[in-house]
Amino acid sequence: SLQTYIKWKIIDPLTVEATIADRGNIACGLFHFDGNGLMSCFETNDRFYLKDGKYTRTKWSAFASDYRLINGFYLPTYFTAVWHLPEGHYEYFTGRIKNIEFD
Repeated sequence: SLQTYIKWKIIDPLTVEATIADRGNIACGLFHFDGNGLMSCFETNDRFYLKDGKYTRTKWSAFASDYRLINGFYLPTYFTAVWHLPEGHYEYFTGRIKNIEFD
């Protein structure tokens, strides 16, 4: 483990579960990988969505795609974040990395 407060569990050949425990708080999520070993999605049920002044644990996913070789690293350059709400999916973020500088 890279950090002692993160525990990793292999679910299947393309899915790994990470559980973070810090000061009594626990959050868990799944990392999904494609057949080339590239992370395609992270999903969790441990994020809180605010609606009508109330916070509710709600499924949330982050998608990574459009991997490119940048300065010797194969990195995702397109991201999308989605809340999975009862009334449907709410895509609240999309972004593209156009440039990376290493220091």
